Amino acid sequence: GRSGNPVMRDDANLGVTDEASRSARPAFVSIFIILTVIAPIATVAAIWAPLIYTFNPIVQISVPKDFSGGNSWRTGPSQEKLALISPGTFLPRETSDQLVALARTMLEGKFPVAGISSRPLRLPFDKSAVFAGNSYWQLRYSGFSVPAVLIRAYREVPDERFLAAARDFILGWEAFERARWLPKGLVWNDHAIAARGVILAEFWHLYRRSALFEVAEAERIVELAARTAALLANKRLYTYASNHGMVQNVGLLKLIILFPEFDAITRYRHMAVERTLAQLQ
Repeated sequence: GRSGNPVMRDDANLGVTDEASRSARPAFVSIFIILTVIAPIATVAAIWAPLIYTFNPIVQISVPKDFSGGNSWRTGPSQEKLALISPGTFLPRETSDQLVALARTMLEGKFPVAGISSRPLRLPFDKSAVFAGNSYWQLRYSGFSVPAVLIRAYREVPDERFLAAARDFILGWEAFERARWLPKGLVWNDHAIAARGVILAEFWHLYRRSALFEVAEAERIVELAARTAALLANKRLYTYASNHGMVQNVGLLKLIILFPEFDAITRYRHMAVERTLAQLQ
């Protein structure tokens, strides 16, 4: 009788061990999934999410669908007042005749750049040109040098081809930038963003009352201006104690003057003024 008892006890222990193993499997599987799937995803999200959020600001804009002539979207300061905060850094320095000649050359598909032989220029907008050439060219292209020349030429000679080409370039950039998630090249360089803010304001000042004005296009331009203002107001992208910081403030100020109905207008105004005063101290 004694010889049977140990066998029975071993069978019972085996049953308990099997039950414990079955109970441990779900916990092991959960730990395995956490370590091999969830943890890597969480790590990647922790690294990239702040970067994506920084360069893809969520902006809310109250854009009037009619853009009637009486609202502030299509009225505002005179060109003389606007010129008081126009930094020469972003605008062509050529004479009037040179500007018009340069703009006409650009419409023909060439863009003479100081220190660089004339580059082919594909209008209305060429996304491959954003990353082409050296850093000087990339900064010029991402900093809206193309529409800057066209806008200034339009002021000298009211040829609607100049303003239309500037509009098409800006709309092309709007679609290009809206589709991007991560920084590359000089697309979101601090100087380039500031330059875009200035040129967008200059363009809107002319476009909003022109015969070319269309609501669908205007809405996209306003949205681009809002995204640009949000980038200029982003503390992570602000360059303190340098000329870059100053031009960022100028770009933000010009945008809030020309687009006075941004939802964050009060915060932007205080920020631009406070940052400028801090830079001067």
